[in-house]
Amino acid sequence: MKFRLISKKLRDALYLGLGWSLVLPMPVWSAPPFLPTAAPLANSTTTTVLPNLMLLLDTSGSMGWNFLPDWAGNSGGNKGKYCRNVDISYPSSVYNMDCTDQPLQQSPDFNGVYYNPAITYKPPVKYDGNSYGNITSWTAVSDDAFIGTTTSNLTTDTPDVQWCTDSTYTDCLVSGNYILPNIVNFKSYTTMNVTTASGIANVVTGTPGNLTVTAKAIGPHYYSMSVGEYCDSDVLTNCQYAQTATFSYPAKLRWCNSDVNASALTPAANSCQKVNMGSFVYPRYPTRYFARVANGVQPKQATASINVSMSGCSSSKQAGVTAVKVGTTTITSGSTSNFNSNNGPGLASAIANLNTGSSGYTISANGSVITVTAPISAGNPGALSLVKSTANSCTFSTGPANFSGYVAPVAENDTYYGSMTRTDIVSTNNSYPKADGRTDCTGATCTYAQEMTNFANWWTYYQTRMQTMKTSLSLAFSAYWSRL
Repeated sequence: MKFRLISKKLRDALYLGLGWSLVLPMPVWSAPPFLPTAAPLANSTTTTVLPNLMLLLDTSGSMGWNFLPDWAGNSGGNKGKYCRNVDISYPSSVYNMDCTDQPLQQSPDFNGVYYNPAITYKPPVKYDGNSYGNITSWTAVSDDAFIGTTTSNLTTDTPDVQWCTDSTYTDCLVSGNYILPNIVNFKSYTTMNVTTASGIANVVTGTPGNLTVTAKAIGPHYYSMSVGEYCDSDVLTNCQYAQTATFSYPAKLRWCNSDVNASALTPAANSCQKVNMGSFVYPRYPTRYFARVANGVQPKQATASINVSMSGCSSSKQAGVTAVKVGTTTITSGSTSNFNSNNGPGLASAIANLNTGSSGYTISANGSVITVTAPISAGNPGALSLVKSTANSCTFSTGPANFSGYVAPVAENDTYYGSMTRTDIVSTNNSYPKADGRTDCTGATCTYAQEMTNFANWWTYYQTRMQTMKTSLSLAFSAYWSRL
């Protein structure tokens, strides 16, 4: 191979030309206009194929999720585990429970896919340009209009969570403000019941120190966050509770760098911000932080005990109990069998099995000792006594025994900043807030029918990420169907 040397002048000229080509603007050539082809590539002829439109749509499993972003639901790890746990020891409640179907996940302020009453949920458009149509009948709504394999009665089947005193699920509450699980009226509502919203339920609102329990109709619903803090910039780092000219940026939700700061009345400087990223993964939302004005005192129930150890029993000297009394009031119905042997534990067990009805008293047995526990409302009641079945019988103690140990309840007093308010869409209410974006509502407010139709549209057309994408794409391209 031979190399030919060039002169220094020619080399300099080449360098200069290259430099100017990088500095001077390139000439602009106008591309001829074109129309996308109406035929797929597979059906095209061998002639020149016109440009087409390529659409890429994620079909992974996460597109079937009903929450957005990933942190809004249980998408792995600790994501979506931000809800109040059953450890309700104030002021350090634990916030690490899965939020599925709980107030956070059923709030559009937290979950970007959940029903938002400020949006008009328009039906998608079919390939022929016709609309899928509004859902005006709500008892058999398709769970996915694009697949259509299952349906739900939205008036009775909307997922919900109740909190109960035990697993019998007979004494339960629904969160009207996000304060459950909790102690309400001195009873612990810490057993979760995953259910659906229908009929009449006891809905608790207010704060732990100022609660109201109301029997209300429930159904399809959503939770709205009210503003708890105001910040001096839209990054939501430096905030306070009072709104001023300087602190004018509302903060419903912030993300903190520790669980402690997320729950603190006053988080450490620069410990919270607007965006979930890096170490800022602990949500700070209304009802999670509050000011303790006064500690509450948990009540203690009064008790009284009698030892029914028996003596002198035989076939001719038998004994049992016909009644248990507190003062002059009989708290049991029925009676025990008569015992013909010195069986104190057996008698105690039989007394504990007597029916106390609606008196509020409970009876327990431990060996030969019975213990009667009074309801909170009774305080320290009159003396406990037993009534023997026969006077001429073997012997055991019948009392009296005084009640003791009662501690009066004192409600805690907390100041909450912001709230999470539940709204149920039920036929007994014909007026719902109308946002500017609700073009479907013709009056000053939205009627029950309008709100239910909007909710049903969301349910069948937008409930998951994939449903939202399919509906949105059909609407986005609907103006071009005739041109494609």
